Amino acid sequence: MLSSLHPMQARRPWSLARWSAAWLFGLALTLLVSCGGGGSNTAQNNNGGIGSGGTGSYTSGPVTGLGSIIVNGIRYALGTSTTIETDDDAAPAGASDDLKLGMLVEVQGSTVTPGVGGANAQASATKVRYASDLVGPLAVAGNGALSVLGQAVVSNAKTVLPTGATLATGDWVEIHGLPDVATNAYTATRIDRFASQPTRYKVAGLITAVTASTVTIGQTEPINITALRNGGGVPGGAVVGERARVWFGNTKVGGVWVASRMTLDTNLVSDTVYANREGRVTVLPDVYGVMRVDGKPVSVSRLDAGVLTGLNLALGDRLRVVGSLESGVLYATSMARETDTDVDDEDTELHGSISELTPQGGGPLLSTFKVRSVTVAVTSNTTREGGNALANGACVEVKGKAYDGAGRLIATQYEVADRCN
Repeated sequence: MLSSLHPMQARRPWSLARWSAAWLFGLALTLLVSCGGGGSNTAQNNNGGIGSGGTGSYTSGPVTGLGSIIVNGIRYALGTSTTIETDDDAAPAGASDDLKLGMLVEVQGSTVTPGVGGANAQASATKVRYASDLVGPLAVAGNGALSVLGQAVVSNAKTVLPTGATLATGDWVEIHGLPDVATNAYTATRIDRFASQPTRYKVAGLITAVTASTVTIGQTEPINITALRNGGGVPGGAVVGERARVWFGNTKVGGVWVASRMTLDTNLVSDTVYANREGRVTVLPDVYGVMRVDGKPVSVSRLDAGVLTGLNLALGDRLRVVGSLESGVLYATSMARETDTDVDDEDTELHGSISELTPQGGGPLLSTFKVRSVTVAVTSNTTREGGNALANGACVEVKGKAYDGAGRLIATQYEVADRCN
């Protein structure tokens, strides 16, 4: 029987059904208030309602579906007018094919339409920005623990791994993930391997120390920023607790890493009627009701007090927050904790045409094929919806929850569809 080889973390009690109800309530409430509707939440009593300073939607989180992209339960359509960009200043404008499962993205888009009958909510993407957190050499300890540039990396059943040989010490990798300040580790959502050494390394995360000459991000070694500071390349506001990203050469100079570029993370947009963010708590709410999720500000001032009491937030909690963006602050109208069980239960979806269909000989693995460059494993436990059989060139919708040791998505169900949407 195929199984995931990823270590799991401790679980906290919160059901997917409760999260879904909270998400839908938050979406409905946000849209209602943005149109002038009423309600019991404190938001209705502040400055004429939620999101008066912006339009459309903003979503931040890992990509969990392709065929358009699905982020935080919203399926964003990608068109010829959609701008794809990365945080790397050396990279040219991208294309939709650059977006991969497990990448952390920010999406600016149209108004979100709630899904019907269990379908994903829908919107159209205007701009998508993707960014990784770590680029550098991988170290694998004897117990299988991973680290990059001294920063611990944890994988789980949802981590998208490179196909082929098992990851090994000395591999050059790129990590997409969520930093956990409670465990000083990144929960990897995607790991890519480079064929050759990249010319620049990168680390993104919370600033844990900064001096006139160095900056430390998370648990990495101090990075020399003297040349950047002398040239005005250190951004204002680069203080402990802010989320920054630093690029540096792939070889130490005088025994230290030397920064070539440094930026602070900001939201892709500053004002939207609807906002949806997934991430980990990096700062708990202060006396003004402002906390930070993945280093970015979230105000809980408009939440009912009972919501926060029920959540009993702790550093490192993984949250989905729904609300509106106002001057770069996400004002929450709903908030729910995501446990590892919730994450495990979420479907990964693929929509597209089949290629490289390959029958497998015996055992639980029946066949493999590719959809949008993702290899899918069909097993004896996979459910087929409808009567059409798999065939190269056919349009298919695939759902799965985990990956096998070869980095293939294990299909829980598939349906050969009339069109590739």
